[in-house]
Amino acid sequence: PEVEVTAQCLPDRIKVLFRDHGAGFSDEQRAKAFELFYTTKPGGTGVGLTSVLRAIQLHKGVVQLTNHPDGGGVVEVVLTPAAKQV
Repeated sequence: PEVEVTAQCLPDRIKVLFRDHGAGFSDEQRAKAFELFYTTKPGGTGVGLTSVLRAIQLHKGVVQLTNHPDGGGVVEVVLTPAAKQV
């Protein structure tokens, strides 16, 4: 499946969006997506988004799951660059 990746470098943050063109996320999937071992894929391990969330949180960022208005799921990662040291 095709995944679109877009990135924005804003003055106060960096935003990266990953969008697929599938069915999108159900309410249950959004609620459980970051639970360890939760998966909707046959043969999936359920560690992917959990690992992503942990890594992003360690860098003081956030991860959100939404649905695109035209269909498909969107994973949004937002990071705030560390303050420059002098």
